Amino acid sequence: MLGCLFLAGLAVGLAGTRKGHSKAAQPSGPAAARLTSEVARKLPPAAGGKVQRKNYIDDFIFGKMQADGVPHALLTTDPEFQRRIYLDLWGRLPDPAEVRQFAADQTADKRDRLIDRLLGLDYGSKPGYDDYKLGPWMVEEPFLARWTYWFGDLFYNGPIQGVEARNAFRQYLYYNLKYNISYDHMVREMLTAKAVSAQVDGPSNFLTRSEVDGIRDTDVMHEDTCDEIAVNATKLFLGIDLECVSCHDGAGRLDKINLWLSRRKRVEFWRQAAFFGNLRIFRPTHNNQEFAVLEGPPLRPEAHWREGGNGYRMDAVSVLRVARDQNARVYPEFLLTKEQPAPGTSPRAEFARMITTDLQFARATVNLFWAHFMTVGIVDPPFGWDLDRQDPHSPPPAPWTIQPSHPELLEALARDFQEHNFDLRYLMQTIVKSSAYQLSSRFEGQWNPDWDRYYARKLVRRLSAEEIYDALCKATGVFSTIGVAGTDKKVKYLMETYDPVFDQVDPAVKRFLDSFGRGNRKTTPSEAVPSVVQASLLLNSELVKNKVLATTEGSLLNSLLSRTPALSNQQLVEELFLATLSRLPTAEEMKKSTGFLERYRDKGAEDLQWTLLNKLEFVVNY
Repeated sequence: MLGCLFLAGLAVGLAGTRKGHSKAAQPSGPAAARLTSEVARKLPPAAGGKVQRKNYIDDFIFGKMQADGVPHALLTTDPEFQRRIYLDLWGRLPDPAEVRQFAADQTADKRDRLIDRLLGLDYGSKPGYDDYKLGPWMVEEPFLARWTYWFGDLFYNGPIQGVEARNAFRQYLYYNLKYNISYDHMVREMLTAKAVSAQVDGPSNFLTRSEVDGIRDTDVMHEDTCDEIAVNATKLFLGIDLECVSCHDGAGRLDKINLWLSRRKRVEFWRQAAFFGNLRIFRPTHNNQEFAVLEGPPLRPEAHWREGGNGYRMDAVSVLRVARDQNARVYPEFLLTKEQPAPGTSPRAEFARMITTDLQFARATVNLFWAHFMTVGIVDPPFGWDLDRQDPHSPPPAPWTIQPSHPELLEALARDFQEHNFDLRYLMQTIVKSSAYQLSSRFEGQWNPDWDRYYARKLVRRLSAEEIYDALCKATGVFSTIGVAGTDKKVKYLMETYDPVFDQVDPAVKRFLDSFGRGNRKTTPSEAVPSVVQASLLLNSELVKNKVLATTEGSLLNSLLSRTPALSNQQLVEELFLATLSRLPTAEEMKKSTGFLERYRDKGAEDLQWTLLNKLEFVVNY
């Protein structure tokens, strides 16, 4: 770009933020701390606000810091909070006009009101509607798109199922979020789903992701599939990873990794999987009499999910794991409580009841959402729980330590979530309205790394690949139309798509996303680890450069430079900063930028926005 050397003092990107590459999908505490320190050093100075305790989260967080003599950051500024909450709740940047409006609002509760609007919880304040007519489901589309995509990642809704089934599951998740269906109900429905075809039955696709193929196309490995369901359900809904004990006893293998799992035996895993033994999983041939009513051309046989299976057979062949012990006594038994299904009941329904009524379900769920909003979980990583290290009143033997950073807070969040009917929007609202969430990532003075586990400053996260690309499009005003496979729907934000693989995304965009760690919802999880390759892409990619050209039809710069009367250089700089970084420039930034525009104007404006896109703050949520 023309003025890249002149503006180099403004641009500080991803290069050098971290060397190497991590396979972890969720950033670890130390990695998040390193990124936070790097970002905080490169942010412009800003005066934060005084911290007040707003709910019980703050009582726990700031009470512990006070007791231990740990200082904390001030509240973040209004522009930083607004950008943070938009990205966390909607996955996209606020409009420049919204940034100005929020900055001008002098009311004390403006942050709470913004949170309620983004969550769709301000329905009582809208004129012309009563509460019943409008209802708490009148949430705006960006919220639904963002969280439907988030759950699609969580549940791997993508290539495993096929396009039609993917679409059915996506719509199931979308409408559960739209109507604010309780999370425990969603989970029970997914675990007990029955379907002739996953293509038309949304919740059954949670089971479909666990399907294990055999040697022949028509084979479904029943016991292997039951095992995979047990692994996935226990991990996603209880935070416990059973992958190791699905192959061998924990003793002698997990002793230095997970105390609780080191005491688990493989037979306990089989009993967890046996809850799904009565699940009949089969692929009928097209001329199967049971399905003679089905019309249409022959397709690859699809698995069907019904009751009526023959139980969990220990002599079944496995294509995934070592052979099962045929001498073991296996029957459905819940791993956490040793409870067995009542006589005459559906084992799957009993499992769904046991898993959603156990407090660990609430603990794991609130910790997962806490990790999203606070970057690092109270138990970290969120799917690596060690149940023998949770109780501070009954600590584990040395050298083990208590796993959660704030066990009492975790317990309070879980019970509050239970008492509020597993309401996800209530959970989100509770976390983001706390002052703990709204702290600045800056800290005046010498920082002690040990303070990060107190949440004494806001831990920074790098945006996901999809968030970065959507922000790039929103900031420049240049979008491309994306066709949603299996539908006639066209969207412009990546988070409005249904999954990262099937939908009609431009190949150049796909390569860009892959470089930023986009997953495929099949074998590769998403990750958000900064790298030099990403910095190089932002600096040199034609994809980025073409979006900041003033000659690109529909671009922000095309619009700004075409205004009558013409914008002054100062006005132009302000609009570019607001659109790209969701804040006004500092005095130094304004001086440098306007001086450059006086020399180059149109080309200088292009270079200025390109420079802002390459600042580190653009690709992180701080």
